[in-house]
Amino acid sequence: MALPFYLRSLNLRSGVKLQLVRSYAIRSALQCRSFSEEPFKVSAKMVKSLRDQTGAPMMDCKKALVATKGDAEEAIDWLRKHGVAAAAKKSGRETSDGLIGLQFNSDKSSASLIEVNSETDFVARNETFQDLVSKLANVALTNTATDIESLKASSYTPEESAGDAIIRVTATVRENLALKDIDYVKVEKGFGAIGTYLHNKRGESLGTQASVVALETQDKLDESSIDRIQRLADSLAIHLVGAQALYLNQIPNEVIEKEKEILTEASRKEMEAANASKGKKVEESVLAKRIGKKVDKRLSKLAEQVVLHKQTFVSEDADGKANVQTVLSRLSKELGTKLKISSAVRFQIGEENVRM
Repeated sequence: MALPFYLRSLNLRSGVKLQLVRSYAIRSALQCRSFSEEPFKVSAKMVKSLRDQTGAPMMDCKKALVATKGDAEEAIDWLRKHGVAAAAKKSGRETSDGLIGLQFNSDKSSASLIEVNSETDFVARNETFQDLVSKLANVALTNTATDIESLKASSYTPEESAGDAIIRVTATVRENLALKDIDYVKVEKGFGAIGTYLHNKRGESLGTQASVVALETQDKLDESSIDRIQRLADSLAIHLVGAQALYLNQIPNEVIEKEKEILTEASRKEMEAANASKGKKVEESVLAKRIGKKVDKRLSKLAEQVVLHKQTFVSEDADGKANVQTVLSRLSKELGTKLKISSAVRFQIGEENVRM
């Protein structure tokens, strides 16, 4: 460590000078430490956003953001690892406004979903905006548009493209409008049916959340059988919005591994704290085995919550015991064919849209 000039130039006894050097060294070390350990500065807006996503206490949100240097996704994991149960709530994006448009053909063999965002709920309730979204959904269905650019290029009227119509209405309502997402679902006539549902409806074809579920079979069926499939498809569309499934058959491996890591660390902290409070000492092998069993149980429960086939079927005429896969198997047996969910889509304003 280089000494400052004023210490090197002082004409003092060696003992006094040594004390001054030591004092300088300690002070310098503390200053360096204070600079290097200066905590990440977290804004009130960042804390509020994390709290809105997780429901966790404000101070816990702040600690998580400081520990992860402001990374919101890592902060959610931090909260879960530290046993803040509310943080397990599904995180959503910052809320936006707008509407979902849903259109389907007369025999319900095809359907289109679109999401158009606005800056405020005031515009989302505007008749001009609602008319735009409804017509865009109809244009998407008519042209079987499967992506945003193909929809924008489609004819809105003989003189105007859908993209130009969005620009025109943007100028009229004086807010930025964005065509955010689109999906198109189809089944072959006689080989299945499409169920649809609109939540928080604002007109016949508009809402803040919508779903489409396609049920298909390899065998061509009669009209009576298709009607039964149609009823189940419509019930499943309602179920999809209510139960908020994220996956069709199983949770992806990468998601499982991440959940396992989080749940393992959280379970270890819980068990170690419980043992410490009782003055117990548990061998690591025994503790690891208990943690493994607890994590497996939680992962199994998670699958029942987010995997569509494993969710308990929610419907007016359901018994509240059978899961979706069981309901599909029952109808398949009654119709003498194999029925499957070929597509399940859910759009929701302010959240990530889900496709299965």
